[in-house]
Amino acid sequence: MKKIFVLSIMMIPFFCLAGQQAELLKNINYGSASSNIAHMTKCGEKVLFKAINSGNTNSELWVTDGTAEGTYLLKEINPSTVTGGDIDQMTIFNNEAYFRANDGTHGAELWKTNGTAEGTVMVKDISPGSHGSQPGYPVVWNNNLYFRAFHPDYGTELWRTGGTAESTQLVADITPGAASTNPGYLYTTSCGIYFNGLNNLFLYFSDGTSSGSFLLSDKISVGQLDNAFFTEYKNEVYFRAVDATSGTGSQLWKTSGNTVTRVTGIVSGTTQFNPRYLTLAGGKLFMVGEQEPYGRELWVLDDSGIRMVKDINPDGHGGLAGGFFTEFKGKLVFTANPPASGQEVWVSDGTTNGTKIIKDLNPGQASSFAISPVIIGDTLYYSADDGTGGELWRLVSPDTQPEKFTDIPNGGAWGPEICGINKTFVFTASDVINGNELWKITLSGSTDIPGVTENLSFRIFPNPATDHLTVELCGIGRTPAAISIYDISGRKVYECMANESVVSINNLSALIDPGLYIVKISDKPAAASVRIIVEK
Repeated sequence: MKKIFVLSIMMIPFFCLAGQQAELLKNINYGSASSNIAHMTKCGEKVLFKAINSGNTNSELWVTDGTAEGTYLLKEINPSTVTGGDIDQMTIFNNEAYFRANDGTHGAELWKTNGTAEGTVMVKDISPGSHGSQPGYPVVWNNNLYFRAFHPDYGTELWRTGGTAESTQLVADITPGAASTNPGYLYTTSCGIYFNGLNNLFLYFSDGTSSGSFLLSDKISVGQLDNAFFTEYKNEVYFRAVDATSGTGSQLWKTSGNTVTRVTGIVSGTTQFNPRYLTLAGGKLFMVGEQEPYGRELWVLDDSGIRMVKDINPDGHGGLAGGFFTEFKGKLVFTANPPASGQEVWVSDGTTNGTKIIKDLNPGQASSFAISPVIIGDTLYYSADDGTGGELWRLVSPDTQPEKFTDIPNGGAWGPEICGINKTFVFTASDVINGNELWKITLSGSTDIPGVTENLSFRIFPNPATDHLTVELCGIGRTPAAISIYDISGRKVYECMANESVVSINNLSALIDPGLYIVKISDKPAAASVRIIVEK
């Protein structure tokens, strides 16, 4: 059987593979009480987040640069110990973070920060008085930040800002007067913004102008009050909707220009297709759909049409998307919950054979409960429990095994809060002493490889390879040099000496099983390492 080596460009240390050395960055809420960190957002070379400070019950805006001294309360927006600033999720626009906050006087309004106290300000008091405009669903499009907001004269409609009070203005009063369109699930495309009206579930569109903002269709109900799942595929926007006149219930729809078309009519008895979690990956549109007798399973739309990819759980629902459903390096990475393995992480390329569990992380019927995927650089991070407690894990490729990223003594790391600042990762974790607080991992070295020198380097080719691998020393790499291959446990599985600048390794199928490996070149005292992947 052929094995293919695929070279990853990321240089890593060996200790990364068995869990990083994490440390408490700051105990914001002293003692064992938790600071309830949320909405971590990278802004420049800093990370912003909401947290509760020791000695005060209000939740306010904090900032960190990855150091203890650089982690501090950025601004107390609202001194109230009941609500605090009531900070919402942040959106980056023009190198600043925009968010909803309540200072206790103006109500919930649109704020922004550049990571400094003096640069943390309310953008505009859109709705004068203590009620606030309650801004929501922010998206960046065409050099502006668009969002919904309330004004007593217009109700809740579509607004935009360029970052100043003067540029913050109503886009269109689509539903005239004090009545509201109440825009929801704003989705941007090259030509404009699609959204539904949360009051009536109709479909709307805006090109950012008053005349170009209008009701697109009042014949369908979009989103069913939880999500529309707008996704652009082949220059058309697909979404979930119900047409009361067709009798097909919840189906897949699409729109292009002013045309709205139903794509599917899958109904089994009283069961509707009800497509959810629409996600584009590898040039295909994936979703969760339901059809009897298969239950809710993985479906895909591509050039050949729409079809069920695989009946993951033949005895019932596949339990998809309970943890996540995301694109990663051209494939769909998602969670499924068949009885044999419990809820674990799966991968799909849109084919039956290419849809499989990545690893039964918590072996047997127990679940790893994988949640909260976050892609940083070229790596996917998420929380999961392998049976020893919840920690952060990572995937460097959808075709490799996951690696344990953290191992918190007497505690664990769980949830979506993780950001990278250069070589430092900041995240939330808990232990019995500090509660849930801010932790960090810092990778060392100029290339994250202990002992590496810039004068010694090598390359591996061809890429991909079959049963043959060539290692070429580059630059002024000296011979003789030792070539060692390690598996992810750190066990050496192959070694040879390079007495010349080019070394050929043959019969790989007899030497190495499929999996993740590290190739290390050492000529004492210098060393360099690179990750390789072996596939069937």
